Amino acid sequence: MQKVDCLIVGGGILGVAVARHLQSTFSHLKCLLVEKENGLAKHQTGHNSGVIHAGIYYKTDSLKAKLCIEGLKRIYEYCDANHLPYKKCGKLIVAVERDQLERLDNIYRQATENGVQDVKMLIADVEQQLHLEYHRLQSGNQLFASENYKNINFI
Repeated sequence: MQKVDCLIVGGGILGVAVARHLQSTFSHLKCLLVEKENGLAKHQTGHNSGVIHAGIYYKTDSLKAKLCIEGLKRIYEYCDANHLPYKKCGKLIVAVERDQLERLDNIYRQATENGVQDVKMLIADVEQQLHLEYHRLQSGNQLFASENYKNINFI
């Protein structure tokens, strides 16, 4: 029977992160990660959307907003340091009805107060701008409204 100092049960993102942290911080410890499946991240971890949230919607100074901002910065630093590929695809939030303009202003204000980088309000000829961006998306080009977001959503 093998003796270990640490036993980590579950090979999802949390289990792997704990095992990695223990090994990098306490290299003298013998750690064992056990997973019931034939590979890692076979359940929820392997089915996530891959979005790196920037903290745009969270209340100013809330823990969620602060963790999003810090986590976004750290994940990009980690990926860069370890030569891991990622895309900064941007996020376009569009008010399609007049009564959504105030909500859009509030989202912009909230993002700015939270310290979200590269957020800008596109106000020019919105109809023409959206038409151009739509065709750009259809042709496979990327849209950068803010490089901190991955998905393009409409409200």
